[in-house]
Amino acid sequence: MKNLIFADFLKLRRSFGYKGLILALFIFGVVSWYIPLIVYESTAITGLHFLRSAVVDFQLISSFIAIYAGIFISSEFVNRTFGMAVSTGNKRFPVFFSKVIVFLIGSLPMVVSLAAPMVLLTSIMNGFAPQPENPYIHIIHGPDGASNIIRSRSFYL
Repeated sequence: MKNLIFADFLKLRRSFGYKGLILALFIFGVVSWYIPLIVYESTAITGLHFLRSAVVDFQLISSFIAIYAGIFISSEFVNRTFGMAVSTGNKRFPVFFSKVIVFLIGSLPMVVSLAAPMVLLTSIMNGFAPQPENPYIHIIHGPDGASNIIRSRSFYL
């Protein structure tokens, strides 16, 4: 099973279609980062905003994963790797299960390559999350106004 997974990862690593999809998603992530900054001309957009928008952009991610599935399955038919793996003495279920594992793990870099440029570039420029006007108030008193020192259990010991 480990050898089957390793062989499929090697095949995936050499696939130009997979590398092209990752590069396309990375470029789309950079463009998706740059356009709202031009349109809104504001520093109010933070990395948290782009993280939420990248995770919510399910249609784009699922479209690219569907293209990746097509590339993955078509390479199986062209190279006949499934048939060769079965003819070498492996059972069908471990061969199929190894391909599913590689497909699922291979789809994770696609999601990361879309979200990473948007979140990292915005976080560097504007910060990850909005900061309160006076952060010392939240450190000393907490968001509800009660003192953190009085609330701590170690104060009573």
